[in-house]
Amino acid sequence: MNRRIVLFVSLLSLWMTASFVFAQTEYRLGGGIHYWYVLDDIEISDIDETGYAWVLSYQVNPSFLLKYEFDLEMLPEGFGGSEEQVFAPQAYLLLGEGIYGGLGIGLYFSDGEIWEDPFFNLRGGLDIEILPSLHLDIQANYRFGDWEGLDEALDNVDTDTVTLAVIARIEL
Repeated sequence: MNRRIVLFVSLLSLWMTASFVFAQTEYRLGGGIHYWYVLDDIEISDIDETGYAWVLSYQVNPSFLLKYEFDLEMLPEGFGGSEEQVFAPQAYLLLGEGIYGGLGIGLYFSDGEIWEDPFFNLRGGLDIEILPSLHLDIQANYRFGDWEGLDEALDNVDTDTVTLAVIARIEL
């Protein structure tokens, strides 16, 4: 009988905690610009080593210190030797409020082809509420992964990328 009571109280506590967390959840939608810079010199003439990308971003903040973020980065033609625009969907787990850090993973795809390997991100940033329900996110990312899959000339390129971004988000 005691096991049933403990199980019931545990499940009730879990349900009440989840209800409280999701009742306090914030959702933010926004966009911004991302500057990227390749750390190593790439000796291929068609490959851009710096550039800008547009970013669409959606954040879910279920608690004070935890955020989930889903981004879609839209890179220009020429990124990684592509002949078409490159899209990079990404997902992040972020910890902190105001000043934060986190980890992310993403994929590049262009013209219906997905690059062979995902990339990984380390992120640090500053999230500032500039008006009620309007946030400005200034972030730096260290992106590492292989540039294989889009152009055969890139199969031997193994370089990391540093990115800086500014994203404005509206709290829904």
